[in-house]
Amino acid sequence: MKGKLIILPFLALAVMSAKAQGLVPKDSVINLGNVMYRQPVKAEFTMVNQGGITAAIDKAEVSCGCATVEYSHGAIQPQQQTVVSAVYDAAQLGHFDKYIAIYERGRTEPTLLWFKGVVVADAGKQTVSYDGSYPYKLGNLSVDCEELMFDDVNRGDTPTKTIQILNETQNTVTPILMHLPDFLTGTVTPATVPPGGKATATLTLDSRKLRTFGLTQTSIYLGESQSDKVSEDKEIPVSVIQLPQFYAQTEAQLAHRPQFFISQTEVDFGNVGKKKKVKAELEIENRGNKLLEIRSMQVFTPGVQISLDKSKLLPKGKAKMKITMITKEVMQSKMRPRVLIITNDPKMPKVIIELKIKN
Repeated sequence: MKGKLIILPFLALAVMSAKAQGLVPKDSVINLGNVMYRQPVKAEFTMVNQGGITAAIDKAEVSCGCATVEYSHGAIQPQQQTVVSAVYDAAQLGHFDKYIAIYERGRTEPTLLWFKGVVVADAGKQTVSYDGSYPYKLGNLSVDCEELMFDDVNRGDTPTKTIQILNETQNTVTPILMHLPDFLTGTVTPATVPPGGKATATLTLDSRKLRTFGLTQTSIYLGESQSDKVSEDKEIPVSVIQLPQFYAQTEAQLAHRPQFFISQTEVDFGNVGKKKKVKAELEIENRGNKLLEIRSMQVFTPGVQISLDKSKLLPKGKAKMKITMITKEVMQSKMRPRVLIITNDPKMPKVIIELKIKN
C-alpha cells in the first residue's frame, strides 16, 4: 500500500505536467520591421504541442479590428506543430504592437502572441521628400495643411502625421511645435531652416493615452523659434477618432450583428445667405438581427447641434436625427463641419456625416 501511495502522486504529477505544457510557441514575439503603408503584412507563429495529450485551439482573437487571424481547427497530436497567422492591414503610418490571444481547449487563460513593427511610406526609409504646394499660412510660415486628422485609430496604435513647412521669410527659422498634449509627440527636421528652405514636422500619436473612444480634439501651434508664443494665427486643430474594440468574428457571427444604416452621409445646405440657422433631419435604421446602440455622437466644429430621439434600436427599429447649424459660428471655424457617430456595429463602428455650407 505504501508503495502505491508513493507512486500514485508522481503519476498524477506527470499527467498534470504533460497536460500543463500544451501548445507552446517557438517565438511568442515577431518583429516585422518596416512594412509598406497600405500593404497588409503577415506574421506566422509556429506552435508545438509539448503536452502528452491531443490539443486543439478553440478560438483565437486579435487585439484590434485592423488584423485577421487564421489557425487550424483540427486536433494537434503530441509533438505536432501548427501555424497561427495574423494579417495586419498596414493602413496607419507609425509603430504598431498587437497580439493574438490563443484559447486552447480545456484552458481558461490564453496564450498571447505578439507582432510589432513600423508602417512607413517606403520600406527602405522612413522619410519621403516632398515638393507639393504650401497653400496655408501659420504665422509667417507656409504649410501644406491647416488641420490634422488621426482617423480609424485602434487602441495601442501609434500612427504618425506630417506637416510640410516652407520658410518664405527673409530670416533663418527654427520651427517648433508648441502646446502638445501628452498623447502627441513631435519633431521638426531639419531643426534650422534658411530662407526658401523646407522642413517636415512629424507628429506621433500614442493612442494608449487617450481617455476614451470616439472623438478627441485639441489644438497645437507652429512657432518660428523657441521663444515664440502661442497665437490664433499659428493654430493647427487636431482630431483623433479612436474606434471601439471589436474582437475577430466569424462570418456566422457577423451575419447576426446589428447593422447601422443612415439615410444620408452628406448634407449640403447650399448657399445660406443671411440665414442664422439651417436644419436637416436624417433617419437611422437597424437592418441587422441584434440591438443597435448609438454609443456616441460628437461634432467637429462649434455651431453644430445634434439630437437623436433614440440611442438603442431593435432590429428594424428607426430613429430620427436632427442637425442644426448656427451659420456664423460654423463659417468662422477652421475645421470642416462634420458629425461623428460611434456604433456597436462591428462593420460600421464609425460613421462621419459631412456638412456642406456656403455663404
